[in-house]
Amino acid sequence: MAQLSWPDDEGLLAALSTWLPGQRWYPAKDTAAGGTAGASIVSRIELTDPDGAALVLDALIRVPSSEGSVIVQVPLVLDGGAGEGGSVPGAIATLADGSVLADGPHHPAFLRAWTTLAVDQGNGAGLAPLEPSKARVLRGEQSNTSVLIPRKKDAETGPDGILKAFRVISPGTNPEIEVPVALVKAGWRNVPQPLGWVEGSWRDGGEEHHGHLGVVAAFVPGAHDGFELACFYAREGTSFAGLAADLGRTIAEMHRALAEAFPPQDDRDGPTRAAALAATLRERTTWAAREVAELRELLPAVEAVIDQVEALSDVPLDQRVHGDFHLGQCLHSDAGWFVLDFEGEPLRSLEERTKPDQALRDLAGAIRSIDYAAAVGNGTAEWAAESRSALQDAYVTESVRPSDHPVAEAASDGIVERAVLLERTLYEAVYEARNRPDWLSIPLEAIRREVDS
Repeated sequence: MAQLSWPDDEGLLAALSTWLPGQRWYPAKDTAAGGTAGASIVSRIELTDPDGAALVLDALIRVPSSEGSVIVQVPLVLDGGAGEGGSVPGAIATLADGSVLADGPHHPAFLRAWTTLAVDQGNGAGLAPLEPSKARVLRGEQSNTSVLIPRKKDAETGPDGILKAFRVISPGTNPEIEVPVALVKAGWRNVPQPLGWVEGSWRDGGEEHHGHLGVVAAFVPGAHDGFELACFYAREGTSFAGLAADLGRTIAEMHRALAEAFPPQDDRDGPTRAAALAATLRERTTWAAREVAELRELLPAVEAVIDQVEALSDVPLDQRVHGDFHLGQCLHSDAGWFVLDFEGEPLRSLEERTKPDQALRDLAGAIRSIDYAAAVGNGTAEWAAESRSALQDAYVTESVRPSDHPVAEAASDGIVERAVLLERTLYEAVYEARNRPDWLSIPLEAIRREVDS
């Protein structure tokens, strides 16, 4: 260990310059310069591997993006060389002294250091039964990095764990920790229980900041990814209506639990609430049309729906919501549906993601996800329509708001739901234009279908 030493900031960024732009979570891919041009390290948080096998560093790097600049977390390991398997897990680059720079979530030294730090901070009481040396990184993550850490063979109790290392870091309490902790406390069991988390501090812009770096939640055994499950049903031509109805009820129960954990507070009268909702929808719509040229011709029709919202005498109270609900944020097992990933929409700021909003936005996300499953699984229009109807009907039947205005009222008249559904689809168009241009036609076709109707 004595011969290993970290490169300075310039050397570290140079070693990462080829690797970083290839990561799905890296936000600077949409800039003209790309790579690490304009990037700077704002903090180097050194962690200690309890086994002393390697050096561990959590680098917080400010990088440019189309939204300004953001701070990304890049956990790193400096390994002395090839291990027993002949290679270093997660190897990124070999440095001049022969040491190997590795992506932390792939390397057991980082996982050991991270879980030890969580325990030391007093946030990791549930991590003791886990075995970091047997962990594996899960594929398919868009915005973060998730690692399955199995339970030790000799552990008598406790689940396997899923470590989610946050990639874009913001000051303050991350909702991926705040919300599940509150839901479990409120007695809602359809969310994986948080087992431990890590907090960190950094200086940026001359100020000291504090925030969450990652969390380990209980693994749900025997579960299927909700989106993959829906795609399978669509591909097979098998009715998804029963599972969709169960999901609708689960979303409604989640909203009741969220309202209990984070009581809605709004002293505005009904027309004022309607005007405020319309203003929010207009702002988001204008943003989307500015980002995606194909949306501009549709803007007048969308604004006409928003005008109908503004003319309402009242709308449901805003409350704490999931914020980025879709089938990929759900797991289905023999125990029912479980809801994951409460961070909110990754293109929005932390402040926007934690603000109270219309509960119908989560319902809209589920509806849109069914359309995506139909598109990816080559399902028929009838399959999608039946699934959407089952989802909506079950949600409305199960929903009782903690106010004078049940969600069922807003959903039945259709105005608020339609406006929120359009706004959600506009957001999807921006996301697809930036990340998956080949998929842009899916939200565009849905918007055209909705405004034409």
